Formats: sequence, structure tokens, C-alpha cells
Amino acid sequence: MAFNDELNKYIEIVDCTSAELAASADLSTSLISRYRSGKRIPKTDSQQFYQLVEGLLKVYRNKGLELDREDLEKVFRKAIYSETIDFDIFHNNFNRLIHLLDINISKFAAEINYDASFISRIKSGTRKPADLNQFSEEFCNYIIKHYTKESDKVVMARILGIGQEQTDSNELLKEKLFHWLQTNEESYHMAIDQFLKNFDNVNSEQYMDILNSKLFIPSVPMQLVKNKLFYGINEMRPAETKFMMSAITSKSESDVFLFSEMPMNEIIRDEDLKRKWMIAMSLLLKRGRHLNIIHDIHRPLNEILLGLESWLPLYMLGDISPYYFEKPLSEVVSFMHCTCDSAVLTGECLKNNPDDCRLYYTTQKDEIKFFHQKSAGLLSQAKPLMKIFREQEEEKFLEFMEEQYKEASCHITKISEERFRNIDFYHSKGKWMIINKLSAPVVHFVIYNTKLRNALEKFLKK
Repeated sequence: MAFNDELNKYIEIVDCTSAELAASADLSTSLISRYRSGKRIPKTDSQQFYQLVEGLLKVYRNKGLELDREDLEKVFRKAIYSETIDFDIFHNNFNRLIHLLDINISKFAAEINYDASFISRIKSGTRKPADLNQFSEEFCNYIIKHYTKESDKVVMARILGIGQEQTDSNELLKEKLFHWLQTNEESYHMAIDQFLKNFDNVNSEQYMDILNSKLFIPSVPMQLVKNKLFYGINEMRPAETKFMMSAITSKSESDVFLFSEMPMNEIIRDEDLKRKWMIAMSLLLKRGRHLNIIHDIHRPLNEILLGLESWLPLYMLGDISPYYFEKPLSEVVSFMHCTCDSAVLTGECLKNNPDDCRLYYTTQKDEIKFFHQKSAGLLSQAKPLMKIFREQEEEKFLEFMEEQYKEASCHITKISEERFRNIDFYHSKGKWMIINKLSAPVVHFVIYNTKLRNALEKFLKK
């Protein structure tokens, strides 16, 4: 039902005029009239929305009728979402949930009595549900019913920007999922808070755990295969493992290059995979290899922070230069491109559809030379995401800060934040932000990227 129909229904039950409601809500009569006619719709987070709800509650109380605030807000929000929803936003978020939770389309379609091919067309963006509001609700109900594992709740908490304990309430979780699915509003506050807490709590014991971790590495390649193709999301993991093994077993000291826009659902869901990946990376770094990585910062901020979070111990461990592209390479295709002196892993998939990915692995010298040139070209177009000064580079960091203070136009401000014991913050407006980790292992992050810098500054000013 449309928002104005819902509003008029409540007004007719209590038998009040637009003028009476306007006076009770402290809103103009003309605005109430526009709401009633459907010419205006309030935003769900606006002051007018809450004034309207409060005004209606007062009218009901004055006439001796009961009306539940929570129920009224839910009815109004649901009606507003259904009228203001952007299908492109829904389509993007729908696909993100499918891949992050690994949802089986056929099972979902069977439960809600839809044809699986029709769901596939919704997923591809070629069809729209007749009632997007109802379809969203059915999708949320399906998720809450079937995705109850701890790993599923971790995924949902991170993309919704809520505490994991909030996922225990099905009613609250459904409300958050429904709202997120149909809007482009993302709650970054919780994600940033969690990221900084993890940064604050990384201690020397965790650091040494990674430093001293063991991973079985064959002395010779398991398969002497020069070229191999990998297809689909299920083969992405063995493809990445094969490349990492090639890089680790190589005796070369040349740089390693990594760039991937592929979905992060495996990293989010699989703690064992995350740990093995970190151990493999630590082995590479402990051998003195320099790593150039281009991070995909065109994901939602929640996912960016999740990715950076997994890199924190590695940033402290080895010689890493992180970069980013100002614009995505493509609006349609996601790319992966990883090179080292002994192997290459490269490929692509359609955005939000890793099921159709195709990755090419090769150890042929002429192929490696060609793809190394491509890596150099990509790196030349990238910008520094941040500069990292590790514990043994304290003198270099002090020199950097001294240079910054000498610049007449550089105004450096310390941001106080008592919630974090082991980190402090400095920023030079429009240039960089520094996160200093003060306890062992000491590390200094000079963040240049505007998106990340602004989000952190906004959070710290709250």
C-alpha cells in the first residue's frame, strides 16, 4: 500500500482533519495535505517523519485510542521504501547477499513458489518483480530462516554495520536487512569502530603467532603444468593457492604484484581459509619479497575495512606498498591480475557474478614477461593508498613528520579518542591522516585515499 494510503487510513480511523494533525505534529497544514495526496513522501530518517509519527500518536491518545509507535513506524517505513526504492540499488544488494551468503537460487525459488529462471533474470537485472516490496520481504524471510550459522551472522553484521549480537533477534535482523536491501544507506559507524578496535588490540603475541606460523610447502611443484584454466567461484580458491605456492617456492627476490576485484565472500565466511592465506603471505614477506598490491576501494566501505583488517598483521610484518585506482577499470567486469617471477594468475568475471569467472594460470616465461609488463602498466596508473612505516623504520617516520611540519601550508592536528588505548590519530586536512599504533609492534599508517580518510575523520569527530 502507498504511503499516502496508509496515512489516510490512520487519519480516517481517528476521524481528524489535516489541520488537527498538523497542529499535533508541529508541521504545516500544506505539508500534511501533500503527504495525504501523495505529492510528498517524508524520508524515513527525517525530522518530519518523526514529527508526523509523534503527531499521530498524540491525536490517538487525545481521542482515547491506542496506537503502538513501533508498529506505526514499521508500517510507514515499509510503505515509503516500496515507493522510493531504486531497482539498481536493490539489484546490486540482492546480488551481494546471494554471493556473500552463497544462496542457492533454485532452493530459494522453490520455497517462495517462483520459477528459478525468473529469479536468475532478477539476478541478472533483466526482470523486475511485480511487487518489489513483497519480493524483498520474502527474500529476507528466507535468509533469516535458513542462514543461522555463526559465519552467516558475521557476514550480515558486517554488511549491515551492526553488532553481531543484534543478529540474534530475527525481528530486528529482518528490519535491518529489509531496509539495507532497498536503500543505498550503509551504516559505516559500526564497521569503522570494529576496524579501529581490531587495530588497537593487535598485540605482539598475535603478531609473533603469524610470524612463526608454519605451512607445508612442497620442495618441488606438485604438478608440472605450464598452463591451466580455472572456471567459476569454486575453482577460484585452488587457483589462488596454486599462484601463492609458485610465488613462495620461487628463489627469486623480485617484487610480487596483486590486484583483485573479485568478491570477498570466501574471506568473510571461512576463518580457516583466511588464516592459511595470511600464513602463506607471511612466508612470502619473511623471505624479503616486496609486495605491490592494488586494493579495490570501489567496494562498499564495510568491505574495504574488512579487507584492510585482514591485512593489518601483514602490513606490520613485511615490505608492502598498497595502491588504489581512482576509478574502477570497468563498470561491467571485475578483474584479477597477480604476477611474480615464476607464475601469473589473471582473469575476469561479470560484476557481482563470480560464478562465471575464468582464471588463467601460466608458468611460461614468455607469458610471464608479457603479463609483467601489464602489471607495470597498471601500477603506473595507480595512486598510493597509504604509506606504512614499520617498527624498524621509526627514524624514517620521524623524518617524514619533520618534513610535513616544515611545510607552511600543512596544518597538523591531533585527534583525541579515549576509546582506543594503543593508537592515536593525526590529520592534515585535505592531505593525509595518520594512525599511530603505539604498542608493540609499533606501526604508522599514513592514509592518502580520500574515501577512507574522510570516513575515519567523520567517525572520530562524532
